Amino acid sequence: MSNDLFDKNGVWQGSQKEYYDFSIDILDDACDGEQEQFVESMLSDILKEIPQDKLESIVSKHCEALDDQLDEVLHNQNRLGLLINVKPKGENDVNNS
Repeated sequence: MSNDLFDKNGVWQGSQKEYYDFSIDILDDACDGEQEQFVESMLSDILKEIPQDKLESIVSKHCEALDDQLDEVLHNQNRLGLLINVKPKGENDVNNS
């Protein structure tokens, strides 16, 4: 664990992902690896700050990529399509005028 991503004023200079990983490392050390309930509560609060449409867009993007990777048998047996946003007809067309 390193705190070299703090500037001289104690302001984090790394990415959000780096800060999240840094905080999880600290929580893991403080709780001897038993921080799951605390992390779940923290993630719940983080999710409350993300607008619903943004959350759905992010989930959709990742589920679409996953669905593309699955073979046809698995493709027909999963429910990923429920999480993939479908644009209304015409939005995907090049000439929608």
